[in-house]
Amino acid sequence: MVMDAVSHIYGGVEDRSFDQGYLHFNSYVNSTKYVLTSAPFYSLDICKAIGEVQFPRYEIEGDEALIVENLMEFRTAAYVYLALAENMASENGARLASMDGAQKACEERAVEYEKIYQGLRKSKITNELVVTASACKTIEAEKKRNA
Repeated sequence: MVMDAVSHIYGGVEDRSFDQGYLHFNSYVNSTKYVLTSAPFYSLDICKAIGEVQFPRYEIEGDEALIVENLMEFRTAAYVYLALAENMASENGARLASMDGAQKACEERAVEYEKIYQGLRKSKITNELVVTASACKTIEAEKKRNA
């Protein structure tokens, strides 16, 4: 998938005229924070110019043009993969924060409902005790009248 995206960027290089492009993505900091990050990618001509400056420092075997092209594509692919991973981490962090907020809201609501339940339970028990007590007093009053 990543190499397909990079191949699409660099595919038919003759048809695409750009010197530099930027890949923008969210970089994960923590579960509630992420920052916008930009990673540049360059055209084949600029990569060859950079290679001409940097390659004399190293011993290289093979066709330099092919090596530069491969390095350019792999570097861009690495940044695309990094962008995908960072965006996924940022999205999962945002989801985690959202779920944490929802869980806290549910816990608060559960405590509130528990208080309401206990209050209703107490009032029902109190009503039953009042009915039982008045029934006992009525029975005692009947016994005194009959005795």
